[in-house]
Amino acid sequence: MYVTKIELENIKSFRKFKWELSNNEDPAGWHVLLGRNGSGKSTFIKSAAVALIGPSEAQKSRTTFTDWIKKGEENSFIRVEIMQDPDNDFWAVKGRQNKSNISYSIKVSNDNTLTKVTRRNDAERTVWNNKKGWFSASYGPFRRFSGGNSDYQKLFYSSPLLARHLSVFGEDAALTETLEWLKELKFKSLENSESESAKLLENITNFINQDGFLPNEVTMESISSDGVIFADAFGVNVNIEDLSDGYRSVLSMILELIRQMQHCYGTSDIFDNEYKSVNVPGVVFIDEIDVHLHPSWQRKIGNWLTKHFPKIQFIVSTHSALICQSATSGSVWQLPDAAQDNRGKRLTGIPLNRLLYGNLLEAFSSGAFGSEIERSDKATQLLEELAELNFLSLDSKLTTEQQARKDFLSRIFALEPNIKK
Repeated sequence: MYVTKIELENIKSFRKFKWELSNNEDPAGWHVLLGRNGSGKSTFIKSAAVALIGPSEAQKSRTTFTDWIKKGEENSFIRVEIMQDPDNDFWAVKGRQNKSNISYSIKVSNDNTLTKVTRRNDAERTVWNNKKGWFSASYGPFRRFSGGNSDYQKLFYSSPLLARHLSVFGEDAALTETLEWLKELKFKSLENSESESAKLLENITNFINQDGFLPNEVTMESISSDGVIFADAFGVNVNIEDLSDGYRSVLSMILELIRQMQHCYGTSDIFDNEYKSVNVPGVVFIDEIDVHLHPSWQRKIGNWLTKHFPKIQFIVSTHSALICQSATSGSVWQLPDAAQDNRGKRLTGIPLNRLLYGNLLEAFSSGAFGSEIERSDKATQLLEELAELNFLSLDSKLTTEQQARKDFLSRIFALEPNIKK
């Protein structure tokens, strides 16, 4: 399945905002959400998660939904449209199947209830049912293997649909089950080296270690009762929980995503024949994808994920221009900004191309990150000083000190090509 429309009305900072793809574009790929702090990036992803798991599961997240309603309003709404993948998404129970896209709305009321307000029961028979396919998952900015609240961990067993989205609803929802799952696969592979568990574990190891995905040639080495062991840049064995925040943030998400997809589609169906790609569809939301990642990894991760999860629709939020540059197959959206009277929009044309293909200065000057992001206040003062010196040099000869100052500032801003840098 894929999401083709998400519309929020009176949800926290959103008066009304619509994220929508056109009928003729491939929904899979890298779709980026941009916005200032407080613009609603996390709210947008949480709202999408609520729509994709349904009212019943969402209420188990212990979220106070009355806080979501915009001040002065009685209700708020989340509206979505879902596209079916006919080869992988199957309807639950018999009955007439809707061959067009599935549309429905969720109403958030002041009594903290969530209600589906459309008449058709398509959502109950598809995305809100554990029937094979209809895969979706969401990951919050705090992606880690340990340190979670034990009450949240129980929901991984009792509410499997909510579990795929749980980390967006609370900072203390850790992805602990991933490590136990890997250990279980290892134990079963020792019992039978020809079992599906053994093959799956081998495929996961090869998948993680391919193409230099992890920086500095870090590789997954072994799994035992003591933990999951990686070899670091110096060849030293390190427990996965002792890796840096960047490695753990990415690995916890990727391994948990594979675990959840295996539960949804089955062990034998998720990888391609060469075991280099996960070849099933779905939609995955990632809040603050750039957290803890070095700029070189920020530029790389979107292309790697879309290459090795080619049928997944990634919808990610970020503050990083480097993350946006993977959206050559996808889209980039600016969320509404009340401070700048910006209603939110999809970037197109020259601003989008400057963001996708330009250097960082060109990306920042696209307007996608606001008008004040390009230079610091001090840099602006220095540029004004340089402009004054340039103007002065047109009317009179500069003093030795003034010429030295002009040359120094010109080197900083690379404005005079004849000056040696």
